Amino acid sequence: MENTDTTFPITDLLVEDEIPQILSDHVFVELEILSGKISQTEIEQYEKDLLDYESALEETEAMGYKPKNIKKPVEPEFQISYKKINVNLTNTLFSVWSVEWDEKNEHSIIVTDYVEREGGKEGQYNIKATKKEWMDMLQQFGAIHTKIVKNVTSNTNSKSE
Repeated sequence: MENTDTTFPITDLLVEDEIPQILSDHVFVELEILSGKISQTEIEQYEKDLLDYESALEETEAMGYKPKNIKKPVEPEFQISYKKINVNLTNTLFSVWSVEWDEKNEHSIIVTDYVEREGGKEGQYNIKATKKEWMDMLQQFGAIHTKIVKNVTSNTNSKSE
């Protein structure tokens, strides 16, 4: 019997076989990263208020006096919180990291500098994690963490020349 189902073309089978090879360089891990959020409406309102302020300032200065009651608008503040973000570890090179304390939220964070392999973008993440959680995650993906062993020789009878 001949297959008459035309809703699933044979080309889809070829693409499906290629997917594991295409995505083999993608390893995503979910991290809670400190990020800021601001609405487009707040940005647009601030920009409008700033233009109005500058215009009023120019008008009063053109008339020869300094404005007293014109107030410069206040920049809107970012709402800062931890957000779960999926990071592609195969494109992210962590160069240095340290354990810090988030005083506002009262928990441990990992501050890490990173470079994206594609594009070279540099940045910093503040990740909500303990040192153990961070090291376990890195080791799970093949990172090695070691301590420098100092070669200590104690020869108290030797003289320096």
